[in-house]
Amino acid sequence: MKITFFFPDKKIGGVSILFANLANYISLNFDYIEIFIIDYEGGALWKNIKSDLVKKIPFIDGKDCFPAQDSYLVMQSIVLNTIKSELRISQDQKILFWHLHPYNYQINNLFKINFIDKIINKFRLVEKKKIKESIQIIDKFNGLIFMDGSNFEKTINSYHLKIKENYLPITNFKQNLSSLKINLENTNEINFSFIGRLTAFKYYPLIKLLKTINKFVLKNIASPKINFFIIGTGEYENSLIKEIKKLNFKVNLLGEINYSDLSNIFFTHNININFSMGTAALDSSCLGIPTVVLDYSYVEIDGYPNYKWIYNEKKYSLAKELNKSKLTVNNEFSFNKLIEEFIDSYEKISKKTLDYYNHNYGINSVSNLLIKSLEKDHLIFNKIEKYSKKSLLRKTYEKHKKN
Repeated sequence: MKITFFFPDKKIGGVSILFANLANYISLNFDYIEIFIIDYEGGALWKNIKSDLVKKIPFIDGKDCFPAQDSYLVMQSIVLNTIKSELRISQDQKILFWHLHPYNYQINNLFKINFIDKIINKFRLVEKKKIKESIQIIDKFNGLIFMDGSNFEKTINSYHLKIKENYLPITNFKQNLSSLKINLENTNEINFSFIGRLTAFKYYPLIKLLKTINKFVLKNIASPKINFFIIGTGEYENSLIKEIKKLNFKVNLLGEINYSDLSNIFFTHNININFSMGTAALDSSCLGIPTVVLDYSYVEIDGYPNYKWIYNEKKYSLAKELNKSKLTVNNEFSFNKLIEEFIDSYEKISKKTLDYYNHNYGINSVSNLLIKSLEKDHLIFNKIEKYSKKSLLRKTYEKHKKN
């Protein structure tokens, strides 16, 4: 068996890390499988390949790029006519689409102006029909898997679909850190962290969390001192810095770090609770660090989310879309409850977190599930090729985007 992971991206992100971890692990632990990756030279996936057994195929803008011959092409789910034109896919190419973000199958916003795109998108019925048809065909041939219930539900609700509920949870690589120990003793300080690119859908939940913590600090003068560490950079960094200046507790911006250094960061700063999404939530839970999954939002949040430990999530969820039904007007209840539980039962929460991770997200288990998904996958490109044709509108959009 051969597998080609495709995800060209120069910026570090969850998909790049996920594919790199699986490529490294499978190449070293499954002798009968050859692993290839396609990325920019020096891209996030490329840089995080540590196994010499993984073969790298460079992606270059404007030049044709081919998956390894006779391999399964593993890609993040995508609207087919937005696949990078440099990727040359043969008629008989086997493909598995992994749905890794709830918006993978949403039509793109052409104008990037919220109210205008909302109006325009209502009339893009032909495009929506093609997306729906393509999903149904991909599903028919077992070429579609979902990382969690949030991704599945967003997709079926957006297109009124009846498709198979096939899950493949994401994973990370748990480093051997036996020499390092989590500090389970209560101190007069609590250290929080957030890991993630500072982009819109992560920025707004982060700001709401910081404001919630600030209210807690102002109302609970006798509570332990709170320190907050933010790991990541992005287009919302300047806005974040402005908001931080309004807070009454210390926030430390650590910037972007090498993924291999992340575990050491947790221990160096004695992180007690990590608030994150996706693989970033797994990077702390695999160490037994109490972890809270932040739900995502592309707009400013009016209300307060229900903060809960990762082991209380359903259907492998590592982030759901925040809507009014999931918000409350009272910020104190869930966050206060979280802190009380942390102070009273830190060791118990740590154990439950680690047990939950091991049961659901261990890299060996996920690797085996991926291989089984590929063995059941009968999707080849010629079944969906017609949906990958770029319309005049799409070609114009891509040309304008490059310029």
